Amino acid sequence: MIIAMAVCGALTMYTNNLIVRVHTVVVRDTFKKNLTYVSLVQHTFGRFGGGTVYGLLLFTTLGSLTAYLLFCGKVMHSIVPAVSGGHLAW
Repeated sequence: MIIAMAVCGALTMYTNNLIVRVHTVVVRDTFKKNLTYVSLVQHTFGRFGGGTVYGLLLFTTLGSLTAYLLFCGKVMHSIVPAVSGGHLAW
């Protein structure tokens, strides 16, 4: 388990370092300061890469939203009977 955590930590440090280096090169080439992940990938890998990253960001955002809604539903399901004295308030 500790080895897996160390590998994940090293991989995270490497990818963050890589993003910073790519950002520096793209800023130097395009003179744009406010760049997103999509614009970095579009400059590096072209339009298809940018579209792929955009789709993956959308996919992960929807997954996070779904997990949050499920969490809120479970919490509300356990809180409402406790607060309303055993009767559903709605």
